[in-house]
Amino acid sequence: DIYKGLHEVKKNSNTNADNLVITASSEEAVPVEATFANLAANNYTNDLIIIKDQSVIEDGGKWYIQSGDTKVQLYKKDADYSQYVSETKKYDITAIATVYNSNAQLTPISFSETTNIQNMTIDTDVSAPIYSLDGRRVDQNYRGVVIQNGVKRIQK
Repeated sequence: DIYKGLHEVKKNSNTNADNLVITASSEEAVPVEATFANLAANNYTNDLIIIKDQSVIEDGGKWYIQSGDTKVQLYKKDADYSQYVSETKKYDITAIATVYNSNAQLTPISFSETTNIQNMTIDTDVSAPIYSLDGRRVDQNYRGVVIQNGVKRIQK
């Protein structure tokens, strides 16, 4: 049966949980990295997901993440996500992806604030001065631990 967009299992005369076995696992659940488009298309139903770099908005007392005109509700009974609403902060949200009334919905587990720092590169100047650990300027012939461009390394 389908109920509000989800397959539903109903108890009937053939339902019997006597042989149901639940086993513990030592493996940690690893979230699937979701895209907003696939989430909105209900491609992650009942999966543990992480969706990155999202802003949380409030609309009519409910909380959402949004891409264009498409919104996905953040829902957990009696939860208040107002602390995450910000025009400047973005979050990586780990959640269980669900469906309600055929619409994607997230039950958040955690919010991690993102830094928006991506693909950082450090320019290294090979002609930069080289210093020994005691702060003396040395040349390429010096052997030992040296500091160049703020990085310690062993020069042989």
